[in-house]
Amino acid sequence: MGKRTRNGKCHICGNVGELSSEHVPPKSAFNDKPIILKPFEGGKGKIQQRGMGDYTLCPSCNRLTSYWYVKSFANFCYMGMEILQSQMVILNLFTCTNFIL
Repeated sequence: MGKRTRNGKCHICGNVGELSSEHVPPKSAFNDKPIILKPFEGGKGKIQQRGMGDYTLCPSCNRLTSYWYVKSFANFCYMGMEILQSQMVILNLFTCTNFIL
């Protein structure tokens, strides 16, 4: 299956034309699983199988933003995950009730 596109106005350059699907946050920053997008007003949600995203940028601007920040943002997310995981290990050590004496 090819890349999906829609027509509209690019949110960066303002050109009107083909828009590409943009993952927000990037797929490499833990946004590659299905999500349920629910309206603020309540009601039934919409499942997005490929992570959170929308058609907001033309293909050219989408490539540029990937170049500008995706790798750094993904590294930041992975560092945060490592910190959280290390804190969970410490928390589990202090809350464990099965001590061996």
